[in-house]
Amino acid sequence: MPTGLPDAKVVIQDGGLGASNDAAGGVHLKIGVCTLGVPNRIYRVSDPNAVASTFGTGELVSALLDSMQIGARDIIVIPAAASIAGTISSVEHIGTGGMTLAVSGQPKNRYDVIVRITKSGTTNEAQYQLSLDGNTFGPVRTVPTDGTIELQGTGLTLQFNAPEPPATASFVEGDEYRFKTTAPQMSIQDFLSAMNVVKNNSLNYEYIHVVGESDGSLWAMCASDAEMLEENHKPIHFICEARRPGDGESLDEWVQDLIEARKSFVSDRVSVVAPLVKVASLDGSERWTNLAGVYAGILARARVSESPGKVMSFPLTNVVALMEGMNNSHIKALDDAGFITARTFEGLPGFYITNGRMMAAPGSDFEFVEIRRTVDKAARLVRQASVRYVQSEADEDGLDNLLANISAPLVAQMMSPAAPEISDFTLTIPEGQDIFSTRSLDVDLAIVPIPIMKWITVRLKLRNPMMS
Repeated sequence: MPTGLPDAKVVIQDGGLGASNDAAGGVHLKIGVCTLGVPNRIYRVSDPNAVASTFGTGELVSALLDSMQIGARDIIVIPAAASIAGTISSVEHIGTGGMTLAVSGQPKNRYDVIVRITKSGTTNEAQYQLSLDGNTFGPVRTVPTDGTIELQGTGLTLQFNAPEPPATASFVEGDEYRFKTTAPQMSIQDFLSAMNVVKNNSLNYEYIHVVGESDGSLWAMCASDAEMLEENHKPIHFICEARRPGDGESLDEWVQDLIEARKSFVSDRVSVVAPLVKVASLDGSERWTNLAGVYAGILARARVSESPGKVMSFPLTNVVALMEGMNNSHIKALDDAGFITARTFEGLPGFYITNGRMMAAPGSDFEFVEIRRTVDKAARLVRQASVRYVQSEADEDGLDNLLANISAPLVAQMMSPAAPEISDFTLTIPEGQDIFSTRSLDVDLAIVPIPIMKWITVRLKLRNPMMS
């Protein structure tokens, strides 16, 4: 006999097929690090122009802009604390000028800094252009007399210093000074603190994007939290970001390491986005970033039954390049392992999601996100419809009314002729239930998803018109 307070519960079953109002529809939640948002406070954003003034800078800001640029319009945001400070690489000097560059401060974001000398000379004479993303450069400026350049809003200060004699204390046109930074990161404890806010508030959302590099330990925490939220009538899934390739690590090595990490992790409620893409951002920059921000925006646009890889509907319009060296064999290996990637099609411009993969077990019904989202939406609607009948009479009229009210939102919202999300469903009450003794009722619901054409073969042949 069930224990605890009387309630209605939807148990989502995985049959191995392989292949009311929903307030959560199209809404997602982001957790990440920024410079202005108050850690562990709930925000809601729908205007891209308000992102920088509300959250400052940081990887969370970049992910918000990427998602909103591609289609997301209602995002719940919980900034996380950043217990792990960003780092600064050594400076690479390309050229013959005698001046050296030292960098100080704490980076507020991930930067790919290039100082390009555009006019030779000494301080207060030489001129330079600055790039923070390794692609787009600002206006020409003169090197200050003291050689100090503060990079506003980044937390960094550049200091040009004269070399020891006999080297010449001058800049040479065409020289470049390059260095990179990593962004501040949340620790596992920072993530747990942010998730406590999520779990202790009544928020309506479909999925959670955890912004920033992660590994199997965080993926496992997300899987555990997703299971707990499902138990509390909130079926959701997580989008996580794989780590970037390390310094000196080849693309082949990086791909193989991710595949090895995948072997020890399984969850039908967690997706992990693997590759970097170059994004032409709303803030005017071009930057290399994880594909997850773009992917989350595509899901916000798509009906739950639509694949995010639907070519005619979801080109990645803000993506201008895939990570250098990534080819179809890398993409296929990662896709086969369950990672979300992006791809191109021969003869078709642009970039597209390969598959909306979940980190599900082989043979799971929930291998693809469009099935995960469809079933989760049905669960939310059925929960709303059925919970009103808790403590109601289980006579013939009561049971008929229960079935009718469970069916109603599925028909109205998920079988709309204009935008169907399921093609059919069956709803039955198994016979032989002793409601007098158990005081509980089982109802079986089986939904038929919309089939997706992931592979198309056109069989072309010649026809002789003289032959019948």
